Amino acid sequence: MLFGKSDKFSTLKGSVLNTQINRSRFLFHNNDVADRIEDARNIGKLSKSSSYTNRGDVGGRNDRDYYTFKVKKAGTIKLKIDHIDRDDPITVSIVNRQERVLSVNGKRLITEIDPREKGKLSARLQKGTYYLKIESEDGRNQDYRLSLKFNTQKDNDDRDDD
Repeated sequence: MLFGKSDKFSTLKGSVLNTQINRSRFLFHNNDVADRIEDARNIGKLSKSSSYTNRGDVGGRNDRDYYTFKVKKAGTIKLKIDHIDRDDPITVSIVNRQERVLSVNGKRLITEIDPREKGKLSARLQKGTYYLKIESEDGRNQDYRLSLKFNTQKDNDDRDDD
């Protein structure tokens, strides 16, 4: 039994309300990522050869996704974003705590990905704390798959891992 046995639970066990609450809890909240930079999902410390993958959705009223990560030693980050939906573009950027898009060697770390397309964003990052911001350009719900790779090897900076 998932929730254990109690008198209160057993009286609601067959109710429609209980079924809807439990179903929505398991179906819809798994991909929800923090909507505010203060609550960004912590990916952790990136070092040597780190990777991270996640599925999420953005859109609707004030629904952005924020991730945070720390770079322990300078290296190259490579993001791949698969925009699954067919409605509106999504924007992916690497920002600072004040949500300003960062630049590396004159290149702004932001990309727009059209519906049903795949986007990439890569840069050499120095030691520090960074934030990844993903948002729907027009506010409609959009699903995505995120893949992040980080490598401190300088030789691997110019290669593209497809």
